[in-house]
Amino acid sequence: MFILRLILLVLGLILIGFGYLIYFKKKYNLINTFKEDLKLNKVDESYGIRIGLIELIWGIIFIVIFLITCMIPDYSIGFFLIGVLGLIITLVVYHLKLSRNELN
Repeated sequence: MFILRLILLVLGLILIGFGYLIYFKKKYNLINTFKEDLKLNKVDESYGIRIGLIELIWGIIFIVIFLITCMIPDYSIGFFLIGVLGLIITLVVYHLKLSRNELN
């Protein structure tokens, strides 16, 4: 369980770091193929802002889950899986929404 808590903490800090750099510092080069897609007019700057915000929010959520698992260690695996699945679902839904808008 200690390793799961450590993974939650590290993942939360990494996502907060990337989210901060993308959302506040506008370092869009941290997003794969963003510059190329921007040149091809597939995405605009709001795409980068939203991705940065998603990462920042999920980083905060992972830190909160880490703190909860420190208080309630019996459910560490469940909280970890909920957090990871939530992050994956959020990013997939956002990508599908973006792809649908490109088709229109």
